[in-house]
Amino acid sequence: MDDNINNSNRINNPNINNSQQNNQNELKKGFFKKVYYSIFKLEKYGELSAEGVRRAIGYLFKLSLIVALIIGISTIFRINELKQKGIDFLNEQVGEFTYSNGILNVQKEEPIRAPSKTVGEIIIDTKIETEEEVKQYINSFEENMGILVLKDKIIIKGIGENGSITYTYGNVLNDINVKELDKNKTIEFLNGSSIWGIYAIAFTVVLIYALINVFIQIIFNAVLLSIFGYLVSWLAKVRMRYAAIFNLAAYSLTLSVLLNAVYIVINMITGFTITYFQVMYIGVAVIYLIAAILLLKSEFLRIQAEVSKIVKISKQNEMEEENQENPEEKEKEEKKENPEKENPNNLDKPTQQEKKEKEGNQQNPQPQNIKELKNE
Repeated sequence: MDDNINNSNRINNPNINNSQQNNQNELKKGFFKKVYYSIFKLEKYGELSAEGVRRAIGYLFKLSLIVALIIGISTIFRINELKQKGIDFLNEQVGEFTYSNGILNVQKEEPIRAPSKTVGEIIIDTKIETEEEVKQYINSFEENMGILVLKDKIIIKGIGENGSITYTYGNVLNDINVKELDKNKTIEFLNGSSIWGIYAIAFTVVLIYALINVFIQIIFNAVLLSIFGYLVSWLAKVRMRYAAIFNLAAYSLTLSVLLNAVYIVINMITGFTITYFQVMYIGVAVIYLIAAILLLKSEFLRIQAEVSKIVKISKQNEMEEENQENPEEKEKEEKKENPEKENPNNLDKPTQQEKKEKEGNQQNPQPQNIKELKNE
């Protein structure tokens, strides 16, 4: 009972500086337990919200990190899958080429364009010089996916949520001590162990990019959702601070974020897209937030009723204790207020004053009527 009262008070005061209580909550509710509570235990949202804004933002950052790790690992699997296809592509469609001092030169006058079910389209053109031509190539990718190979860099379109990543040859190959390449050396390199160095660099770049992008997007969604939640709480007549509602919004995004991570992986591997996925993303979070606010309202009402009941019982107990401690004084007070209770037989006997009035009436009898008074 006391825990419920404390939780209800802490929801409207999320910045309470109670280190001992925070340490206990942190021990009881680790990150994965918070994920479980956020998805399956709506009644725990009050406790989660009471931990404060700082912990809510930290929770969102950890969620973003998990999504970024999933994206990074999926990207590496995708690159590894494309490696063998790239070797076949070099042997069949690309002529001789050389690489030196960060510049790639393909000995073909016309650009090479090869469709791919996995990556969309591969375009190789080491002759273009302007950014306008680069943009035209990128915009020409079907299904917004493709790989563009230029003289000094490679651009992969379709990473994450329709984003793109650029790798500069010099930055990547210099880190693994590759200064010069030709077609034969490239095929040997792709089949060798040195390719894992490129995997590590690619994973790091994708991880950092995805972490920043996902975290900013989640925070933005949490702010929008909390504004909506504030309106819902006002309509439901639940008095809550904005900070508490922001915390609820942060935890209500859990399932949406995890579903988004799964969708990104499926999209990267298969190219499968859902037209209104973002609507579903927000819709799931909205349902969780509304349900959490309504549950908190019912919890507030229940606690208020219990508190009123406790106050009433405590007053009754105090009165009973007072009566047990001073029974003699109570009896005296009752006798003073109701003297008849002391000797109920005296009710039929006349009082002293009534006796005197009766004797006076006998000594001086009053005339019965006016005629007798005149005759006298």
